[in-house]
Amino acid sequence: MNRIVDISDKKLMIVSDLHGNQHDFNRVMNRFHHFKQQGEVDQLIFLGDIVHSFNYKKDASLNILNTLIEKGANEPGSEIVCLLGNHELVHLFHIPLRKGNWEFNKGLEWKMAKDREPYHRFFCNMPVAVRTAGGVMINHTGAGPFYSEQRLQDNGLFGAFLREWQFDGVVKQLFTDDVISQMRHKYLPESGCRLMETQTGKVLWETFMNGNEHQYDAGQYENYVLDLLNYYSWDRLDKPMQMVVSGHIGEDWGISLIGSKQLRICSSAGCSLDLEKKFLIVDAQKEYLSMDELKIGLKDVY
Repeated sequence: MNRIVDISDKKLMIVSDLHGNQHDFNRVMNRFHHFKQQGEVDQLIFLGDIVHSFNYKKDASLNILNTLIEKGANEPGSEIVCLLGNHELVHLFHIPLRKGNWEFNKGLEWKMAKDREPYHRFFCNMPVAVRTAGGVMINHTGAGPFYSEQRLQDNGLFGAFLREWQFDGVVKQLFTDDVISQMRHKYLPESGCRLMETQTGKVLWETFMNGNEHQYDAGQYENYVLDLLNYYSWDRLDKPMQMVVSGHIGEDWGISLIGSKQLRICSSAGCSLDLEKKFLIVDAQKEYLSMDELKIGLKDVY
């Protein structure tokens, strides 16, 4: 699948950050099939971070991955698109991801170890963004500091990553073909640590891991959002991107408006109660004139 998916004529059900929650995944799939039967949605978009529960004993990440692979997610013509989140990125590039003393990768890598290649291929096939004909840009993290024209020129590989990136294109600058082949079949955290010591690794980390308005001051982050929208409008200046829909950061009440251009939804992990978990329906053909108009598409997961 292309790194950027353009959708022009479908109604999208957008879901964020399941983090290995089987119950929420089942509920989302049931809601999708219900709304699809009613003719209200056509395609299901997962915003990334489908893996890694914060409660390891209840982590259903492998089951969810297996189901999505069986359903042909991200394959041509599929009704399911799974975007790349930071918790998938770390498996793709073998980057140890820790919170305190807990390393998220280890448990899932142990479960994938018998046959890692199908999961590696699935992660490789994840797009980084969806663009609608009406000007809504959908990604996992939101904005960051590397989308300005000057920063993109300074970090050319990052721009290539976002538009036509391939796994080998990033890692071949560091590793032999033999190591790259091993990375498809075996977890090599030492390789990920080496990547993180490079400029490319640092750019990837800040782009996929940053804290949005919680990390940068409000005015600075608002400019980053504008840079993001401008970047994703490079080949469609007559119909530029107008708004961002993202996940990545928990929201107690399932939604947050960040400035005037970004809507964050929370469908699972990071929400205070099941009854507050939200998904968003977006008509890809429609040009939304305001965030309030976009918010009309919010629905409850439960």
